[in-house]
This record gives sequence, structure tokens and C-alpha cells, in this order.
Amino acid sequence: MELEDKFLEIFSTHNQFQKRKAGIMNFKQRDTETIGEAYERFNLLKRKCPNHSMNVMELIQIFTGGMRIQHMMHLDA
Repeated sequence: MELEDKFLEIFSTHNQFQKRKAGIMNFKQRDTETIGEAYERFNLLKRKCPNHSMNVMELIQIFTGGMRIQHMMHLDA
């Protein structure tokens, strides 16, 4: 394998990791999603990036912070 190929393989892997971690960190509930659907999608994002290095409290804050206002009221109740 040439040096260029090795670099591209490492860079591609790192780039994929960064995109997947950003997907978790920038999570927002979609307009048509229920709370359950949003939670399933959030868990899928976490499974795609198992080495995200975020603790449970950070993940809870990201998830709740990404919820739509009307659903936040249900979570706060």
C-alpha cells in the first residue's frame, strides 16, 4: 500500500468518526418525529459511533436540548 493510500484510509476513518460524533452532538428532533422516534434515531446515532466518549449526562443534555418545545414540556413533567 502506498503512503497516499494509507493516509487516505486513516483520514477517511477519522473523517467518518468526526461526522458521526457531530451527528450526535448536533441532534435535533425532526418536525414530524414523535419523542419515541427521535429517541430511536438518537440511539442509532450512538450505535454508529460507539467510541463517542460522551458520558450519560452529556448525552441526556444533547437529547433533551434537541427536542422541540412542545415535547420538552412532556419531558419536564
